[in-house]
Amino acid sequence: MRHAKGIRRIAAAIGNVVSGPSTPATLATKAPPAPRVLDDCAAEARGRLMAAWETDELGGVDVVVRMLGPFELSLGETPVEHWASVKGLAVLKYLLLHAPRPVRRETLMDLLWPGYRPQSARNNLNVAIYALRRSVEAAAGDVALLHYRDGCYVLNPTLSWWVDLKRFRATLASGDEATGRGARGEAMEWYLRAVGFYRGPLFEDDVRSEWHLDEQRALQDLYLGASEAVASLHLEAGEVAEALATGQEVLRTDPCRESTHRLLMRCFALQQQRQLVARQFRKCVEVLERELGLPPAGETLRLYRELTEGA
Repeated sequence: MRHAKGIRRIAAAIGNVVSGPSTPATLATKAPPAPRVLDDCAAEARGRLMAAWETDELGGVDVVVRMLGPFELSLGETPVEHWASVKGLAVLKYLLLHAPRPVRRETLMDLLWPGYRPQSARNNLNVAIYALRRSVEAAAGDVALLHYRDGCYVLNPTLSWWVDLKRFRATLASGDEATGRGARGEAMEWYLRAVGFYRGPLFEDDVRSEWHLDEQRALQDLYLGASEAVASLHLEAGEVAEALATGQEVLRTDPCRESTHRLLMRCFALQQQRQLVARQFRKCVEVLERELGLPPAGETLRLYRELTEGA
């Protein structure tokens, strides 16, 4: 895999800036890393890693789109910074989310103007798409992002597109495939790349629309799964402090993720800190009851008893 050595170096830096290098002699006494150090230093290391990857991938691309986190679109190196129509931008976002499939005009009309008469909705759609084209022209000249044919809109297939969501899904699939082959080092590299592509929730700066929220939640779950996979691989490699740091980061996003609570319990047990195992279990019980009104799963109860028996 290209950049494998560089990926490993920076991946190691992500752990080392948080807690320093781990050795068997220090694992038993090392305290969990401070979340603020993780947020600042590990994020900086991941940023350097993603910059290296993207520099390699983006050469010669016509359109660069970032959908994970705040929406960004650039034509070559020219960003489109002003969108004249919220509805026109929504059309583009919907086509991007469903690419490469064409989308019928009526689907867009029903999505953005529900309850409108067909002629009125069609006129509004035409106005929105005209405003979208003007926004692109103002930034980068006469570039057509969309094509209309056979009653459908589609992204312009004559342009080369780089879309972070597509890369996120592809690298995540590569990580799963490597995991299935038992190639742990390769899986770690792919999962780290997938996590890096995820700058934030899908269309994070769109606080008015709701049509994308189901997909937003599904993608966040994929991101958390990739992050948890990174933590599990750290744990399998004996890198307990790094596993703890990553697991704690996951729980800051989703405090109810029970599998991550179990992972942290295993980490504390390996550090011979049974009181922290018990504390993590109590946190899990409390958050599940408070947020979901549910008890912990049988698997969590069994693990807790297994890790604390004889204490």
